[in-house]
Amino acid sequence: MCKAMYDRAVAEGHTDILLSYCNNARNDLPSGSWTYADLYRSFPFDNVVYVESVKGKDILNEVCNYNCAYFNPSYGTDTITINPNSYYKIAVLDYLLYHTNSRRYYDYFSSFDGRPDASLSMNYRLILRKWLKDNGYNTGTNISSYDYSSSNYQFDTSRLVSA
Repeated sequence: MCKAMYDRAVAEGHTDILLSYCNNARNDLPSGSWTYADLYRSFPFDNVVYVESVKGKDILNEVCNYNCAYFNPSYGTDTITINPNSYYKIAVLDYLLYHTNSRRYYDYFSSFDGRPDASLSMNYRLILRKWLKDNGYNTGTNISSYDYSSSNYQFDTSRLVSA
Protein backbone atom coordinates (compact mmCIF):
# COMPACT_ATOMS: atom_id res chain seq x y z
CA MET A 1 0.00 0.00 0.00
CA CYS A 2 2.77 2.47 0.89
CA LYS A 3 4.50 1.95 -2.46
CA ALA A 4 1.20 2.42 -4.29
CA MET A 5 0.45 5.59 -2.30
CA TYR A 6 3.91 6.99 -3.03
CA ASP A 7 3.65 6.26 -6.76
CA ARG A 8 0.17 7.83 -6.92
CA ALA A 9 1.40 10.97 -5.12
CA VAL A 10 4.27 11.31 -7.61
CA ALA A 11 1.90 10.71 -10.55
CA GLU A 12 -0.24 13.58 -9.24
CA GLY A 13 2.75 15.92 -9.14
CA HIS A 14 3.97 15.54 -5.55
CA THR A 15 7.56 14.64 -6.39
CA ASP A 16 9.12 16.25 -3.33
CA ILE A 17 7.78 13.90 -0.67
CA LEU A 18 10.09 12.09 1.73
CA LEU A 19 7.87 9.07 2.30
CA SER A 20 4.41 7.58 2.29
CA TYR A 21 3.03 6.14 5.50
CA CYS A 22 0.11 3.93 6.54
CA ASN A 23 -0.82 1.19 9.02
CA ASN A 24 -1.03 -2.54 8.46
CA ALA A 25 -3.81 -4.06 6.39
CA ARG A 26 -6.80 -5.59 8.22
CA ASN A 27 -6.20 -8.98 6.54
CA ASP A 28 -3.28 -10.48 4.68
CA LEU A 29 -3.79 -10.78 0.96
CA PRO A 30 -3.82 -14.45 0.00
CA SER A 31 -1.20 -15.87 -2.31
CA GLY A 32 -2.29 -16.43 -5.88
CA SER A 33 -5.04 -14.47 -7.58
CA TRP A 34 -6.72 -11.53 -5.89
CA THR A 35 -10.16 -10.15 -6.44
CA TYR A 36 -11.47 -6.73 -5.59
CA ALA A 37 -13.26 -8.43 -2.66
CA ASP A 38 -9.86 -9.55 -1.33
CA LEU A 39 -8.59 -5.98 -1.55
CA TYR A 40 -11.73 -4.81 0.23
CA ARG A 41 -11.22 -7.31 3.09
CA SER A 42 -7.66 -6.08 3.55
CA PHE A 43 -8.45 -2.38 3.08
CA PRO A 44 -12.13 -2.00 4.06
CA PHE A 45 -12.34 1.75 4.50
CA ASP A 46 -12.47 4.60 2.01
CA ASN A 47 -9.46 6.36 3.48
CA VAL A 48 -8.22 9.51 1.81
CA VAL A 49 -4.50 9.93 1.24
CA TYR A 50 -3.22 13.40 2.08
CA VAL A 51 0.04 15.10 1.24
CA GLU A 52 1.16 17.19 4.19
CA SER A 53 4.25 18.96 5.50
CA VAL A 54 5.06 17.86 9.04
CA LYS A 55 7.99 18.49 11.35
CA GLY A 56 10.84 16.05 11.50
CA LYS A 57 10.14 15.44 15.20
CA ASP A 58 6.73 14.02 14.25
CA ILE A 59 8.29 11.73 11.66
CA LEU A 60 10.91 10.55 14.15
CA ASN A 61 8.28 10.00 16.87
CA GLU A 62 5.60 8.37 14.75
CA VAL A 63 6.96 6.81 11.58
CA CYS A 64 10.04 5.23 13.19
CA ASN A 65 7.74 3.07 15.33
CA TYR A 66 6.12 1.34 12.36
CA ASN A 67 7.25 -0.71 9.37
CA CYS A 68 4.62 0.70 7.02
CA ALA A 69 6.51 3.44 5.24
CA TYR A 70 7.97 3.73 1.76
CA PHE A 71 10.86 6.12 1.13
CA ASN A 72 11.46 8.31 -1.88
CA PRO A 73 13.97 6.30 -3.97
CA SER A 74 16.17 9.38 -4.43
CA TYR A 75 17.50 8.76 -0.89
CA GLY A 76 19.06 5.48 -2.07
CA THR A 77 20.12 3.00 0.60
CA ASP A 78 21.68 5.59 2.89
CA THR A 79 20.61 6.66 6.34
CA ILE A 80 18.15 9.56 6.18
CA THR A 81 19.01 12.34 8.62
CA ILE A 82 15.94 14.18 9.85
CA ASN A 83 16.15 17.61 11.45
CA PRO A 84 13.46 17.59 14.18
CA ASN A 85 12.59 21.26 13.52
CA SER A 86 12.47 21.11 9.72
CA TYR A 87 9.36 20.31 7.71
CA TYR A 88 9.11 17.32 5.36
CA LYS A 89 6.33 16.37 2.96
CA ILE A 90 4.71 12.99 3.43
CA ALA A 91 1.78 11.10 1.92
CA VAL A 92 -0.31 9.75 4.78
CA LEU A 93 -3.72 8.19 5.45
CA ASP A 94 -6.36 10.54 6.79
CA TYR A 95 -6.93 8.84 10.15
CA LEU A 96 -3.21 8.89 10.96
CA LEU A 97 -2.85 12.55 10.04
CA TYR A 98 -5.98 13.58 11.94
CA HIS A 99 -5.41 11.32 14.97
CA THR A 100 -6.01 13.17 18.23
CA ASN A 101 -5.82 12.35 21.92
CA SER A 102 -8.70 12.70 24.39
CA ARG A 103 -8.10 16.47 24.64
CA ARG A 104 -8.45 16.69 20.83
CA TYR A 105 -4.81 17.64 20.30
CA TYR A 106 -3.09 16.08 17.32
CA ASP A 107 -0.89 13.47 18.87
CA TYR A 108 0.62 11.61 15.92
CA PHE A 109 1.56 14.69 13.92
CA SER A 110 1.39 17.57 16.37
CA SER A 111 2.84 19.97 13.78
CA PHE A 112 -0.24 19.40 11.58
CA ASP A 113 -2.44 22.51 11.63
CA GLY A 114 -5.66 20.75 10.59
CA ARG A 115 -5.51 21.84 6.93
CA PRO A 116 -3.77 19.33 4.65
CA ASP A 117 -1.71 20.63 1.74
CA ALA A 118 -3.44 18.33 -0.78
CA SER A 119 -5.38 15.10 -1.14
CA LEU A 120 -4.91 12.43 -3.77
CA SER A 121 -7.64 11.89 -6.37
CA MET A 122 -8.77 8.44 -5.20
CA ASN A 123 -9.06 6.52 -1.93
CA TYR A 124 -6.30 4.18 -0.87
CA ARG A 125 -7.98 0.94 -1.97
CA LEU A 126 -8.54 2.31 -5.48
CA ILE A 127 -4.95 3.53 -5.52
CA LEU A 128 -3.78 -0.01 -4.76
CA ARG A 129 -6.13 -1.55 -7.35
CA LYS A 130 -4.85 0.83 -10.04
CA TRP A 131 -1.24 0.28 -8.98
CA LEU A 132 -1.63 -3.51 -9.25
CA LYS A 133 -3.15 -3.21 -12.73
CA ASP A 134 -0.55 -0.67 -13.89
CA ASN A 135 2.33 -2.82 -12.65
CA GLY A 136 1.56 -6.01 -14.50
CA TYR A 137 -0.54 -7.89 -11.98
CA ASN A 138 -3.06 -8.85 -14.69
CA THR A 139 -0.30 -10.06 -17.00
CA GLY A 140 0.78 -12.80 -14.60
CA THR A 141 3.73 -10.95 -13.12
CA ASN A 142 4.46 -12.25 -9.64
CA ILE A 143 4.76 -9.76 -6.83
CA SER A 144 7.29 -10.97 -4.28
CA SER A 145 6.50 -10.24 -0.65
CA TYR A 146 10.21 -9.49 -0.08
CA ASP A 147 9.91 -6.54 -2.47
CA TYR A 148 7.61 -4.95 0.11
CA SER A 149 9.22 -6.24 3.31
CA SER A 150 10.42 -3.96 6.11
CA SER A 151 13.88 -5.49 5.56
CA ASN A 152 13.98 -3.96 2.07
CA TYR A 153 15.78 -0.59 2.27
CA GLN A 154 12.89 1.35 0.71
CA PHE A 155 10.64 0.31 3.63
CA ASP A 156 13.24 0.25 6.44
CA THR A 157 12.20 2.89 8.98
CA SER A 158 15.39 2.32 11.01
CA ARG A 159 17.16 4.41 8.32
CA LEU A 160 15.59 7.55 9.84
CA VAL A 161 17.93 9.23 12.31
CA SER A 162 17.78 12.54 14.12
CA ALA A 163 20.19 15.31 13.10
